[in-house]
Amino acid sequence: MGGRRIVVLGGSYLQADFVETAIEAGYAVHVLDMNPNCYVAGDARIQFAPINIKDVEAVARYLAQHPAEAVVAPVSEVGNITAAKLAPRFGFRYNDESAVTLTTNKARMRACLQGCGLQEPRTMLFTSVEEAERRVGYPLVVKPPVNSSSRGISIVRCRSELEQALAYCAPHCEPGESPLVEEYLTGAQYSLQVLSTEGRHRLLMIIRQWLSPEPYSVERIGVVDPDENIRLWAEAEQFAVQVLDALGVRVGVSHIEARYGASGFRVIEVGSRSGGLRARLLKYADGADYNRLMLQSYLGVPVEEGSIQPPRRFGAMCWMQTEADLALCNTFAARELVAEKYLNGKPPVPNPRTLMDAVGYFFVGTGERGPVEDLVAQCEWISSR
Repeated sequence: MGGRRIVVLGGSYLQADFVETAIEAGYAVHVLDMNPNCYVAGDARIQFAPINIKDVEAVARYLAQHPAEAVVAPVSEVGNITAAKLAPRFGFRYNDESAVTLTTNKARMRACLQGCGLQEPRTMLFTSVEEAERRVGYPLVVKPPVNSSSRGISIVRCRSELEQALAYCAPHCEPGESPLVEEYLTGAQYSLQVLSTEGRHRLLMIIRQWLSPEPYSVERIGVVDPDENIRLWAEAEQFAVQVLDALGVRVGVSHIEARYGASGFRVIEVGSRSGGLRARLLKYADGADYNRLMLQSYLGVPVEEGSIQPPRRFGAMCWMQTEADLALCNTFAARELVAEKYLNGKPPVPNPRTLMDAVGYFFVGTGERGPVEDLVAQCEWISSR
């Protein structure tokens, strides 16, 4: 393989689109993943190495032997942390380790945002049931300070549920780490996808999210509504700039999960890395070229004027986790409304607790309002949210 080199940390289907973008841009792409049979491992156009991307020194040894113009960790939180640790040593563009730590440690993130004047929910590291009730109050959320994919998260409305939530959360916490207890924010939930280039932040897309029934909090459906994007665009971008500046994010694509109510947007969590399958959703919604812009950001290429506009069409994706989700996909496929689907071979589960329970996904990509609204309407569990 010729051309300049880019190293991608992670080789699952979640990184595949970015890998394709880098190949099409003419780069020699190297992919590191501990699974020798991962999704992209057999692609003859890349150089693959079976390396655990959590092993910082193993990745460092590879980079020493294969100098790269950029190191990118799309979607992967583990890869994001590793890349941030190695960027000063090898000189590639990446967010500082301090910024990545703030976006992976929710307790530190809350303290930072509050210190920068953003309106934050009542929050504490758990000490006792009585203290949680006094300082936070019901309803509340229990979550691990450091984790992703909705692991260990529960919504709590009374003391008996709090005790169950603490027991569920404990295995997902680091040894000696206390669960985080937060005020439960109300309002519609959104995911803001934001591009950062040399410290300047630009909104790419606003996704309306629908979650699983309580007590768990798992994303099930994401919808892009072009009218809603236009209506909220300026406010969402201003909010994203405040959040990412406070956390020190300067490069790449980030996602901010937030609730929107009478007081505007309020942060649920922030990821200083791209979100899963967001590039495809933005493509179906006729928006900006997510992966190309992300690649250019890590290469230090300025954003072209006019290359970022709000999405112009409707788009939706559904994470399939249950038998009902699979049946819903088949129903929409029979109506020729499914633009694409993927099954990972896992069996469906009756009561999803995390995104790791996903058995696949499908996209509704006609671009029209009707099928997207129909998708939401047919998910009966949404009404319980």
